[in-house]
Amino acid sequence: GINPCTIAGVSGILSLSGGVYTFTRLANGTAVPVPFPAPIVTDAYANRRGDILIVKIGQNGGYADTEQLLAMIDSIVNSQTRPVRRFLVIGFTTSTLAARASTHSAMLNRYGRRFVNSLEYLSSYAALARAGITPTAGDDAKIANGSLPPSFLTNFPTDVTHMNDAGYGQEAFYIDQRLRELGWI
Repeated sequence: GINPCTIAGVSGILSLSGGVYTFTRLANGTAVPVPFPAPIVTDAYANRRGDILIVKIGQNGGYADTEQLLAMIDSIVNSQTRPVRRFLVIGFTTSTLAARASTHSAMLNRYGRRFVNSLEYLSSYAALARAGITPTAGDDAKIANGSLPPSFLTNFPTDVTHMNDAGYGQEAFYIDQRLRELGWI
């Protein structure tokens, strides 16, 4: 995870509230000048670079185009310290398969079998069946459209981004299958 993290040599906790990030020191100390821009060294970067990385970024933007998104992912992947890097890149789960096709295709071209198109699986009857869910008419319509069925969402139709336990459970299952296919677990 991100915490604890270090900024300008000072360890602390980074939090977000009301759209504002706050850094709180772990121990009292004197003021330290922080250059701009200052790197944030996260706990994961400091202690987990040899682990299997599951990279799922970009859902909420933060990049200008697909190439910039891929460069951000590459930066994360290239931070690994293992001689043979083990990572998966997870695609977007919002919108439709057709709307995400270009970005997902670029991810597949760049990362091959290390790319997991969760939306492709989650927008299927197989995912609902594995979760023990009988499809509703709303699920049928969304699956036909290539998008997440409402039965996998927390608060449909006001929130079409955040999945419920069944949705995240099926995404975890799909990722687990790829990790096993690659022989990493």
